[in-house]
Amino acid sequence: MSRRAQAAVETGRKLWWGIARHHPHTGGRPRGRGGSRALVAVGVAVAAFVTAVAIAPEASAVSSSGPGVQGTYGHIGASVAPGVGNVYCIDSSLDIPFGRGVVTDTVVSSLPARPGVSRAVDADRDAVRGVNFIVSTWGSTGDPVTAAAVGIATMSFLKTGGFDTAASYVGRDDVIRLARSMYDQARAVAAAAAGATAPSGTVVLTVDPSDNSLGSLRVDATVPASGTLTLTHGTFVESGTDTLAGVRTGVDYPIVGVPPAADGAPYRIGAASVGGFTGGRIWPDRIRVLDYGGGFQRMIVGVGQVPSSFPVRGEDQHERTTTFQPVLTSRTAMVSPDGTLSDTLAFATAPDENRVNNPWPRRDGGYHPVSFTVTAYAAGGSAPAETPDVPEDAQPVGAAAVLAAGPGTSQTVVIPGTHAQGRYTFVASYDEAGTPPETRALLPADYAWSHAYGMASETTTVPMRVTLSSKILSDSIGPGGRGDDTVSVDTDGPWLSDADGRPIEIIALGAYIHLPPSLGTPVPTDALPDGAEIRGIVKAVFTSAGTQQTTSLEVLSGEISAPEVGDGSMTWQWSVPAEAQSSPELVIPITERLGLPEQTQRIALPTVTTKAQTGVPWGGSATDTALVTGPLPGRGTVAVRWEAFRAPDGATDLTTVCTADNRLPLDGTPVTVTASPGEYASPAVGDVRFPVVWQEIVTWIPTSGAPVDFHRGECGIADEVSTPLPPVASPPPVSAQLAATGGSAPVAALCFAAGLGLTGVLALLLARARRRRRAGRTPVAR
Repeated sequence: MSRRAQAAVETGRKLWWGIARHHPHTGGRPRGRGGSRALVAVGVAVAAFVTAVAIAPEASAVSSSGPGVQGTYGHIGASVAPGVGNVYCIDSSLDIPFGRGVVTDTVVSSLPARPGVSRAVDADRDAVRGVNFIVSTWGSTGDPVTAAAVGIATMSFLKTGGFDTAASYVGRDDVIRLARSMYDQARAVAAAAAGATAPSGTVVLTVDPSDNSLGSLRVDATVPASGTLTLTHGTFVESGTDTLAGVRTGVDYPIVGVPPAADGAPYRIGAASVGGFTGGRIWPDRIRVLDYGGGFQRMIVGVGQVPSSFPVRGEDQHERTTTFQPVLTSRTAMVSPDGTLSDTLAFATAPDENRVNNPWPRRDGGYHPVSFTVTAYAAGGSAPAETPDVPEDAQPVGAAAVLAAGPGTSQTVVIPGTHAQGRYTFVASYDEAGTPPETRALLPADYAWSHAYGMASETTTVPMRVTLSSKILSDSIGPGGRGDDTVSVDTDGPWLSDADGRPIEIIALGAYIHLPPSLGTPVPTDALPDGAEIRGIVKAVFTSAGTQQTTSLEVLSGEISAPEVGDGSMTWQWSVPAEAQSSPELVIPITERLGLPEQTQRIALPTVTTKAQTGVPWGGSATDTALVTGPLPGRGTVAVRWEAFRAPDGATDLTTVCTADNRLPLDGTPVTVTASPGEYASPAVGDVRFPVVWQEIVTWIPTSGAPVDFHRGECGIADEVSTPLPPVASPPPVSAQLAATGGSAPVAALCFAAGLGLTGVLALLLARARRRRRAGRTPVAR
């Protein structure tokens, strides 16, 4: 025998003697001399067995006694198996397998009694559950009392007589009390398990009523649990796949349907657990048994609590539909500055009559295309009323087709051409002919869709294009005078109305502008020239095409008058600015050019012409007359005064006579000009026996500043000379004339009477001739 084998035999001998002294496996028989010899024989056998173990040791071989106390028949408590820990014997009458390898290591749900073990009984499932509870809860202790109590409590389930029999193996009250508590708790656990039903659960799926592709699922179970689910015809939003781990009971998880085919057929989503759901920890009716072969005690190890596990599954109660209803909405209906209509469209889906709004189906990384037709209608000047159908008298102005590429996308359709001012509304409708057949298969049967006519979001406005025309009332104006204008507004279409149906107001502003002479002859321009001055601004309000005069308009600023001092020109410039409009989006701004001929007037003083009295009787009185025409100053006055000069005898050049030496006394009070045109007479020059040369002076007297003589007549011109007639001698009396001719008064009287008679006869003949002519007869000469 080798040294190693000898050492093993010696170790076995020592162990056996310790067992003989401390373990109750002897069955309680008295130890006589014969018994000692038997023990020696068994010890030799054990030593041989241990020799084999020592040569090929097992990890779960019992190596020594563990914590415990000395009982009635020996050691009561745990043994120690390396790699396992505390183990407890269940066959008290058999030998402890010190150093022996495990033959089987199994987890069982029943413990049949081993033959030859005193007072042993079969342990059913409830007993096994109780034993597992005790060993798993307290079995790993290092406390001797606790370990001993575990041994007594477990023995209570394995012996006839139960706890009382087991308690007889130890004489310590502290161990018995603790063992009793363990035993009672184990029986309660076993009883609770016996009355409980097995956990179960199911998967509940819900369908989003507004979108059949969406929904959620929830696992309902009798105990809190978790596990992994897999879907058919669906994916989890959380994982993006058909499988989701860590699903907990009572929690809703969103899911998305995945139809099995793109043919519009309905489908159902199913869900099932993978490997079962686990939840809640239970004390199972199982125990781990280390079996060392016949004749040796079996050792037990607790398996602890285990989670309950059960399968779950579920399926949609109702089929999910896959058909969808594509629609579009307008994002921006608008008109470009050149009058081109356009509509930017957004695409979406709409719920059906059951309020189901399924998603737009995909294909090849995109969406199934759907065709729509967009038609633009002219609605006149007012915003159209919204109606389900297009009115019969609606005037289409153009249409365009669009192929929708899916939800969330947008496209712009254009109705080309220049459209007159007014309201325009778009109407979109589903175009079956333009929609591909594979898309039509996913639409409801006889699908038709069109949005309402006159929707606010589908209505746009071509703003009013205003034309301005104006004409100044006079081509000249006096200093400080008021220069009024006429302005006309017209449009190229219907006059637009506001939301209440009232015609919108177009505000035209007229600027009255002074152009100083330094700018030269006015020429049309767009910008206000340097040096020009806006004298005043008026406001005209139009609610229809028409003409207004500035005489009745509101003056917003300044005054409608020329400068009182200065010359140059005045001009009107009209505009329809956006900032002045109450609805600027409905009016295209416009501004006239400045300095247009028909809008420009010169600043001028009146024109004066004079005519001297001619054929003045010798020694009579002479006057001069001034004719005033043209604009009068708006402020101040115009006055005319005269000077008269005597032409020296024999003077032939009268242009030189207007000197102080030749000036005649004359009333120098000026005559105020009150109207234009008008005639104004000068004071008279009396006892005219010589040519009188007139010279008129026209003076402008402003409200401030010195008077200005702006006109002085030319000296000696023919129209400004009053020449007396030659003197006429008085005729002699008739009697003197008769005496000079040798006649007499009676003869003269007779001649006079004869003359009167002849005159009467001639008058009579002429009257008869006129009557015949009126009667249609031609007079006959006699």
